[in-house]
Amino acid sequence: MGGILSRIVTTGTINCMGVFLDDLKKAFSSSSTAQISLVFSVAPALLEGTGVLASFLMSKIKARYLVIIGSIVATIGVLMASQTHTYLVLLLGMGIMNGMGQGLARCILPIAITFSFDDKTRHIAFAILNGGDGVGGVLGPILFSYLIETFTWRNALLVVAGMTAHLTVSGCTVPLTLTATNVEREKRKMSTTQTHQRKISTTVHSESEQRFAVTAASTSDRSASGSPSVEIGAEEEQKDQDMIDEPDVPLFPNAIFFLSNIITHSIAYFIFMTFVYSDMKDQNMAPGTVSLIVAIIGGVSIIGRVSICVMTNKVIPRWVIYMSGHIIRSLVVLCFQIPLPNDGGSTKTVIYAILCALYGLTDGVTGSLIPLICVDLFGLKRFGLVLGLEMFLMGLGAVVGVPLAGLMKDYFKSYQIPFLFSACSFMVAGLVLVPLFWTKKRYQMVSKVDKKSRLAERKFSL
Repeated sequence: MGGILSRIVTTGTINCMGVFLDDLKKAFSSSSTAQISLVFSVAPALLEGTGVLASFLMSKIKARYLVIIGSIVATIGVLMASQTHTYLVLLLGMGIMNGMGQGLARCILPIAITFSFDDKTRHIAFAILNGGDGVGGVLGPILFSYLIETFTWRNALLVVAGMTAHLTVSGCTVPLTLTATNVEREKRKMSTTQTHQRKISTTVHSESEQRFAVTAASTSDRSASGSPSVEIGAEEEQKDQDMIDEPDVPLFPNAIFFLSNIITHSIAYFIFMTFVYSDMKDQNMAPGTVSLIVAIIGGVSIIGRVSICVMTNKVIPRWVIYMSGHIIRSLVVLCFQIPLPNDGGSTKTVIYAILCALYGLTDGVTGSLIPLICVDLFGLKRFGLVLGLEMFLMGLGAVVGVPLAGLMKDYFKSYQIPFLFSACSFMVAGLVLVPLFWTKKRYQMVSKVDKKSRLAERKFSL
């Protein structure tokens, strides 16, 4: 519950902050769109990139206290932003302090979940955790738009500060024993346990081979009666052995393709999510209607996040689905710039709702597939390294893309060019993965043929 609360708060209050853009531009009229956009880029950049800082601080401070400290820092930052009339204080409070404080919670809670659940329940915990992103994406636009319309943007930020303060509740769910030292000790313990289990399995397997001639008939009878115990045990043993015996997968050239995808995807994603509110408002759509339409992205993304449970490499490689999702999102963003008839807003509302639903579905799928793609392309041994680089580049893309799009808005006096830039970035993010068709032998994917041959070998050995 602490994990899902942290995702609701971090996604709802940072990734959906674009709803404040127009009001902040009016309040800080001396600041350009690019300067205001910098605030909205620094926060998600620090949210994604605080992992390195969190890892270092965990060696000095207990994880629970880190999350609570981060919550306090973020809350103070938002409170400062709600009362300031100075741009630099706005950048410091709403951008730096808010992003860094919430980033501690977003990075530490998944670690706590990893070591709080066993192999049988961990995937369920992470499914619930990822669902929090979708819930935050639904609640954020609707709630903030209502508060701004009913009160003011300053009072709305007071509510945001109250939401970030609830991260202290998430912090209280983190075990006091979770520190960097204990995490490494748990890893060594898990590795030792797996090694011990493999030794036992090897001994048992050797003894079973010696008794093979005596037990062949009874084993055949059990197989005929549908008893799955032997097959399941062999399959679990094979999984453990595959993980330990996994060869070192070369980082290059696949790392170039994947990390290029990440930074271009980040640029496109944060540009779209920051300016989509203002773009639709410029087309004379009511703020309440705009917030409801954008909330569809978060709602439908939950379906996309859940759907990855059935996505395996058996028929279509996961990276192909991942690549296709970026190309689809590119086309969706382009469709936002198609001129629509002015018929009172009903046609626009329906079309934009459909486009946001398609965007949300592909966003949920691609976002949730990233950890699996890391394993498919680079193996378990390099998973931590590649995922850390992915988070860093996601933050870098936010810092680069959003202010650049703000400069485009100031120069061209329209959101059309920033949206075209976002669409092109999504397209590049998809096409840059095309070379994987020729380097597919370098990534880890168990084909149906390999699986069938292993199953046949196990049955023959029995």
